[in-house]
Amino acid sequence: MSNYKGAKELEVAKQLMHGGLYSAIKSMGQILNSPISLQILPEENLVFKPSNQESHIVKTVLKGEIIGTCYLILTEHEVNIINSTGLPKSVMLDNSENGKAIRTGFITEIDNMISAAVVTELANSLNILLYGDVPSQMKLPNSVVSEYLESEAEVYDTMIHFNAFMQCEKLQIKPLFIWMFQSQLMEKIKEILNPI
Repeated sequence: MSNYKGAKELEVAKQLMHGGLYSAIKSMGQILNSPISLQILPEENLVFKPSNQESHIVKTVLKGEIIGTCYLILTEHEVNIINSTGLPKSVMLDNSENGKAIRTGFITEIDNMISAAVVTELANSLNILLYGDVPSQMKLPNSVVSEYLESEAEVYDTMIHFNAFMQCEKLQIKPLFIWMFQSQLMEKIKEILNPI
């Protein structure tokens, strides 16, 4: 696997990511009743410090004319804050399987909302068929998250990845989105930049 080096195409891809994510954070800010800022860092090396804490990872596989995957990564603390802000207290206190399922489902819906906004932006701007599969959710120790992401990236021959931090200062959370794309994304952008 190698990282894509085309500067013009990367800049356009970054702008498209920005457009989709900015639409999503407005909705997320309303749900959490707090303004959210956004920072996108293309080709950033991530290091998850080894600790006893776990990360919650929501994975959405992108299907259609572009192959890709989106990962929402949250700490246990961030999951609890998002759930307690967006869900009734009765759900937070409910330790039944139903209560746990509602809390897990709420995080998945946050991911759905954000990934759908980016997918829509890409699909409309590039005039392609693109959609997200049903998300899956898992917990991993922080110490193995980097290794997990590296193993996930092995399916891409040429990888374009973006790391997006959504910072919510009022709630002291900074969820991380990682997007990995196969080279078709840049080929589609190249077609638009250089029409025949």
